[in-house]
Amino acid sequence: MDRFLGFIALVALCNFAIGASDEQIALQNSKHHFNTILDKANAGDPFAQHRVGNAYMSGNGVPKDSSKAFTWYYLAAMQGIPESEFNVGYAYASGEGVGVNHKAALKWYTLAADKGLVQAQTNLANMYLDGREVKADYNAALKLFKAASDKGHPTALNSLGIMYSKGLGIPKNDSLAYEFYKKAADQGFDIAYFNVGSYYFDGNRGKKRDYRIAKEWYEKAAAQGVPSAFYLLGWIYGEGKLQQPNLVLGYALTNVAASNGGEMILETIQYREQLQTRMTREQIEEAQSLSILLSAEETFSATYQRYASHK
Repeated sequence: MDRFLGFIALVALCNFAIGASDEQIALQNSKHHFNTILDKANAGDPFAQHRVGNAYMSGNGVPKDSSKAFTWYYLAAMQGIPESEFNVGYAYASGEGVGVNHKAALKWYTLAADKGLVQAQTNLANMYLDGREVKADYNAALKLFKAASDKGHPTALNSLGIMYSKGLGIPKNDSLAYEFYKKAADQGFDIAYFNVGSYYFDGNRGKKRDYRIAKEWYEKAAAQGVPSAFYLLGWIYGEGKLQQPNLVLGYALTNVAASNGGEMILETIQYREQLQTRMTREQIEEAQSLSILLSAEETFSATYQRYASHK
């Protein structure tokens, strides 16, 4: 789900290190800039109110405080700023800075969605799809997802893929589902990587089974932490679908998936136990240590590539 939206950055980020004295100057400038924006916000400027909300949400120039962020977003939302309307809706949906209130979330998402904000359209569509505090309405969800996907929003594209894949309120269409998944994947959307890969893993939805192509998509999804991608990637290595079985890598990948839950958790645990019966104690210990490196985003790629090359 989309996080709070930024509108205008209070302080530009730099890609070079600065010394201690420069840090103090930067902090003073940041506080001065915040106070200038705060004066405008207190005078009723809705754009300034939104920016003050951003500052409190990110801790940029002031201590991070989601409750204060909500207060300022709410003031700006009351004056019709769509990004603030979305942020107020998200706060009510997630309970960040305010108590959970799905009916209020629905109200504010609707206001922002009606103004064309794609994040609001997507989150509102998900509420209609799930039937949270509103009667499930697949037609409303489809309309909103299409509006957001027409603007290229990856979450909406992937969600359209799900609707066509499962036939939710529309005729099931695996070909169209794949097209939407692929468009979302081309934008780097993690779950879409997995969904595209599964067409080639399953081989029964209009795509010929090809474990090599499936592996390539699952690698991308696993690099972004998708548990089911870890599991099926582990299965490909554990069962030797592309080369001789790599039990250590297969177990390690499956172990990461089992540690992170997901929809396939029971199947994942069962497969890990099956792999364990085919391994020596030394292999299991190596795989358990390896899973720690594979579970960290910063060490996944290098570690995975090193072990994936083992024959």
